[in-house]
Amino acid sequence: MFSTELIQWVRSLERILGQKVALHHSRQKAGTSHPFMVMDQGGPVYLSVLGETLTRREEDLIRLLLVQWEEGRPRGTPSQALARWLRRRDAEPEKAPPPTAVERLDLNERIPFLVIDRGTSIRSEEGLVRLLIRYFDRRAWIIPYNPMERMVLVPRSTAVEEEGTDPETSWLEGAEGLAEVVTSEAGVDAVIGVHPPVSTAEQLPCALESLREAYRLGRVHAPGRRVFASWQFPVERLLERVERPSIDRYLHEISKSCFWKDEDLRETLTVFFEQNLNISETARRLYVHRNTLIYRLDRMKRETGLDVRQLEDAFCVRLALALTQPRNRQQR
Repeated sequence: MFSTELIQWVRSLERILGQKVALHHSRQKAGTSHPFMVMDQGGPVYLSVLGETLTRREEDLIRLLLVQWEEGRPRGTPSQALARWLRRRDAEPEKAPPPTAVERLDLNERIPFLVIDRGTSIRSEEGLVRLLIRYFDRRAWIIPYNPMERMVLVPRSTAVEEEGTDPETSWLEGAEGLAEVVTSEAGVDAVIGVHPPVSTAEQLPCALESLREAYRLGRVHAPGRRVFASWQFPVERLLERVERPSIDRYLHEISKSCFWKDEDLRETLTVFFEQNLNISETARRLYVHRNTLIYRLDRMKRETGLDVRQLEDAFCVRLALALTQPRNRQQR
């Protein structure tokens, strides 16, 4: 059931919009790609507006009214306070600073994980939240940012950071473990992002934006990957600003053969770069004999004059692959 206060608020919203508003406990039952979400009685509730398609102004109005309604509720847990503030920042043109209650929260170096539900889940929303609580032994703050995204703040002290291994590698391994559990046990088709630890609430919006950008770049440049980090894709981020004429000139200068259009060769080169130019490991990942891989690289050298086993040529080819990835524009 829903709280009396929420039902009364929905009736007021219906009078403002002149349309019926339905409440649901699961996103799937809401029946829209991006329903509105609000916290009620400790859990997420999804709102869908029935009837005509909403205008952008009406959507912004609903988000602002939701934020105002939530701020009038009891303060609740740190996760709920952070969620209210982050949603308010998105709803208002002028980004609101954290309220005193949020500013005083002691994050004490928490690692932000972003769980992005790609919308094909077979389990309930409540099931995912329960799994996250259990997986992190109730020590994580779970922030339901919107119907598709959940930020999970995990104390760095609980993360396994092996001696002699850089922390970023350990955090990525933690994200991979989380992805496996979310997929296998919760039945959620999710992608997991990880960001370096934050110490204050004011750092969270930037962390969230960095994770979203890494996810967007990962969908283009590493579409099969389920785990990503905010510090990844620095080259791809930079290359997004390069204009088409400059790209065409660069491709023409490095090779007369359009090797980037050969999908099999693209896959081979991508894995080769991911494995730091290691021939044996690349062959293992591609399930081919070592000699087969060497033959492919030798053939590319003959056809293009580029030997990707040499650092300078590898760098040129790596740039060419990044520049010719399909994007939100025509493939080059």
